[in-house]
Amino acid sequence: FVVLIFFLFRRQIMIMKNIRLLQTIALCALMLAGWSVAAPAQAAVLVFSTTPPAPAAGQPFTIEVRLSTQGDAINAAEGSIALFGLEVNSISTGGSAMSLWPVAPQYSLSSRSIEFAGGLPGSVAADENILLFTIVAQAPAAGSYSLSAGSARAFKSDGRGTPVAIAPTSKKIAVGPGSLEAPAPVPKDSTAPQFVSAEVGQDPSLFDGRKYLTFFATDDKSGVSRYQVKEGWFSRYHDADRYYVLADQEQGKTLWVRATDADGNTVTKKIPSAHPLSIWKVIAGGILVLLALILMYRRHKKKRHF
Repeated sequence: FVVLIFFLFRRQIMIMKNIRLLQTIALCALMLAGWSVAAPAQAAVLVFSTTPPAPAAGQPFTIEVRLSTQGDAINAAEGSIALFGLEVNSISTGGSAMSLWPVAPQYSLSSRSIEFAGGLPGSVAADENILLFTIVAQAPAAGSYSLSAGSARAFKSDGRGTPVAIAPTSKKIAVGPGSLEAPAPVPKDSTAPQFVSAEVGQDPSLFDGRKYLTFFATDDKSGVSRYQVKEGWFSRYHDADRYYVLADQEQGKTLWVRATDADGNTVTKKIPSAHPLSIWKVIAGGILVLLALILMYRRHKKKRHF
């Protein structure tokens, strides 16, 4: 399980701050087995598939971005895709073969492109055609549009992380005149995400050595869109991005992390306190205080009676 350790670590040092680097290091640790750099092997191919094949102007349509491994078993891929003239409504990793996304596919309006870097703990067999992510786009007017894969590469699951070149590919999309009919509704996702991991960690080189919570969830349909964390029963949820530095460094409070997908389905994971007796100590203290107040009241009442 070494495939991500080289290219993700090098990429994240260049494009992320120390906080973002935490995500990549945590994910790479799942696949650590060795370290080696080899020359690129034969080319894999990015494949674009549109639904419907001939969309109408102003109507949303989907573009599946798939990877044909071309004879190589891989477990990581990165790259960028340029879109010419198309408007991007959303991007979903639901149903993707990749479950780990140090750089989730995101659309940049300034560069008109989508960058991504993902992987999985296992591997994808040779000669497979796998889904990476799905783009929901639309064209402002009838005409010819296109998208193309720029610099992209995959990595073999061979224990050495051998790079595999992804051949430059492009696709032209013929968009017809707009229809007066309303577009068919997209089926709503009714399934909640599932947590892959949620645990407290501590590293002297991260967050000044403070304890932090790391978490990751997947959703096979609409994709995870939001994480929230709270400490203690009576606190409020706060937005987080795959990590959360604990306010209570003693970890005396129960933690909850909540994942929400693009259609609003939620799942909550509970992380017990490191000191489960703390709450009982508080309750016991409260009872003792209450008993003391009752005794003081009774004594005061007796004095007044005499």
